[in-house]
Amino acid sequence: MRVKPQSTYAQLTLMFGLLLLINFLIIVFFLRQLTINPAATQVGKTLYSQISTLKPLIINKTIIEAEHILNSNHLSSQITLKDKPLARALPDYKFYRTLTQVLKTGSIQDVLLQETDDGSTIWLKPQWLKDYWIGIGFQPFVNQVSQFFLYLVVILLALSLLAAYLFSRYMLKPFRELAQMAKDIVEQENTNKSIKLSGTHEVKEIAALVKSSAEKIQKLNKDKELLLAGVSHDLRTPLARMRLQAEFLPASKNQKVFIQEIEEMDKIIGDFVRYVRSGTSETLTKTNLDKLILATIEKMHPYQNLFDYSANNHALEVVIKPLSFKRMLINIYDNAIKYGKPPIKIWTEKQENCINIFVLDSGNGLTKEQLATIFEPFVQVHSSDNLSGSGLGLSIVKKLAEQNNATVLATNHQTGGLLISISLRVFKSSEK
Repeated sequence: MRVKPQSTYAQLTLMFGLLLLINFLIIVFFLRQLTINPAATQVGKTLYSQISTLKPLIINKTIIEAEHILNSNHLSSQITLKDKPLARALPDYKFYRTLTQVLKTGSIQDVLLQETDDGSTIWLKPQWLKDYWIGIGFQPFVNQVSQFFLYLVVILLALSLLAAYLFSRYMLKPFRELAQMAKDIVEQENTNKSIKLSGTHEVKEIAALVKSSAEKIQKLNKDKELLLAGVSHDLRTPLARMRLQAEFLPASKNQKVFIQEIEEMDKIIGDFVRYVRSGTSETLTKTNLDKLILATIEKMHPYQNLFDYSANNHALEVVIKPLSFKRMLINIYDNAIKYGKPPIKIWTEKQENCINIFVLDSGNGLTKEQLATIFEPFVQVHSSDNLSGSGLGLSIVKKLAEQNNATVLATNHQTGGLLISISLRVFKSSEK
C-alpha cells in the first residue's frame, strides 16, 4: 500500500530529501569521473614509472645488493625494500580499484598498502622481482573522502530540512491566516477585523474567494436569525393572546390542557430560535467546571433532588463558553427527566488531554437505530410515548458542544439507562 505524507511540511521535507539524494548522487558521479578516476590513473602511472626506472638498477639483484644500490643513489629515503611487508590489501574504494587496474596493466603482480602513524607506504611486487617487495611512500587523499562525504551529507541534510521548515512556514502562513479569518467570520468573532493576507498571487485569489464566501455565509446567518426572530415574534404574539384568553376560561380539565398546549408551542418556538443561534456570539472563557455543573443543577427547580452529583474537582478549570455550555447541560437534563427515569447521575473524569462529563439516567436506554439518529434535528426517538416536542433538544446539544470544542456521544450504559458523555479538550497554558 502506498503511503503519501498528508502534511505540507512532510511533503516538502520529502521533496527536499529527494532533491538532496539526487544532488548527492550527481556530486558523487562527477567527483569520481572528474577527480578520483583521473587522480588514481595519474598516481598509478607515476608509481609504474618509478618502478620502471628502478628495474635496470635492481633486476636480478638480492635485497642486500639492491639496498646498497639505493643508498649509493640516495634513494633509500624514498624507496624501501622488504621480504614480507606488514601490509594489507587495498581498500575497496574506486580510487584504489582504478590504481590497481593501472598498475597491473604493466608488469606489477600485486599491490599492498601499509598505514602507520608516520605515513603510508604502497608495496609493489613486479613480475621481474621474485624475492622481495618495493615500498614507496604514499599519502592517499582518498582516506579523507569518506569523511568528506559524511560531512557533506550531514550538512546538506540539515540545510535541506531547515529550508523545508522555513519554506513551509512561509507558504502555510497565509493559509493559516485565511482559515482563521474564515472561522472568525462564520462564528461571528472579530467580524470587524480585516486580515491582510500575504503570499503569492494564487494565494491572494483564494483568500479573496474564501473571504467573500465566508462573508456571504455570515450575512445569510444574520438574515436567517432576523427572519426567525420575526417569525417567532409573529407566532408568540397570538399565542400570548390565546394564553390570556385561556386564563379567563372557566377552570376545567380542558382549560388546563389548552394552556399546556400553548406552553408547548411556545417552547417549540424557543427551541427553533436556540437551534439557530446556538451560542455563536459568546466568547471562550476560563471557567470552573465543578461550579458550572452545580449551577446548572440548581436551575433545574423543582427537580434538584433527582440529581446525584458529587462535587470533588473544585480546581477543575476549562476554556468554554459558559452560557452555551450551561444550556447544553440543561438540555441534557431535560431530556433525561422527560424520557428517562430518576435518579440522574452526573460525574466527571479527568484524563491527560481531556475532561469527560457523564450524565446517566435510570431509564431503559435506546435501540441501536435510535442511538444512531439521536442527535439529528427533528428526530424524536420517543414519539411512541406520546411525548410532544420539537425534536431539537439533543441537536442543540450537539451544536453547542461544537461551539465549545467538545464532542458529545450517546450510548446505553451496561447497567441500564442512557449515558450522555461530553469530551472536553483541556487547553494547556502554552496554547492559545
